Amino acid sequence: MLVEDELAFAEKIKLMLEYADYQVFHFPNGKLALEHVKQILPDIVICDVMMPEVDGYEFCEVFGTFGYRNVPFLFMSSSSDAANVRKGMNLGADDYLVKPFSITDLLKGIKTKLVKKQKFETAIAKLKEEYLLEIESKNKALENIAKNHLEVIQPSITILKVTTDLIDLGSVEGRNKIILQSVSVLLEEIDKAVNNNIECLNNIT
Repeated sequence: MLVEDELAFAEKIKLMLEYADYQVFHFPNGKLALEHVKQILPDIVICDVMMPEVDGYEFCEVFGTFGYRNVPFLFMSSSSDAANVRKGMNLGADDYLVKPFSITDLLKGIKTKLVKKQKFETAIAKLKEEYLLEIESKNKALENIAKNHLEVIQPSITILKVTTDLIDLGSVEGRNKIILQSVSVLLEEIDKAVNNNIECLNNIT
């Protein structure tokens, strides 16, 4: 995206960039650029400082609120005043070119910033992929814990069920003893399963 109110200068920059195989969207001021930025989604912004309606500083500030902080922003200005340069950089600009500048310097700056942007996006994508793989791994581990937990206590549950099915056999004292023994075994297995699960969860986290 090229934002420049001097039409002759903008046309020259646009032609040079297009010759270098860049697609260029030109706007004569920051107001028009802001109205179209969400439709264009630029890879890089080259913006003049002094413009009517919305100047470069205001455009840069508002542009940053759109969530495009990763999009390289290059200021162009005929002023080399240190305060102006510092203001532009403080607003989030990546570079400040003082007019007149050579097209070679501009192309070099654009290439450097786009390479940096690509590396950043690649790194973010890699981190996202690693995060999703970690989440998937933890989910599988939790599923295995739940499965193992059921497998551990299932035999004891079966013993208890068989015991209660035979409740009518034997004396009352004998029945109660068998039931208590079965419940005790079940509780021990549950306690073991819980401790194992806690250990597994600690390992996962």
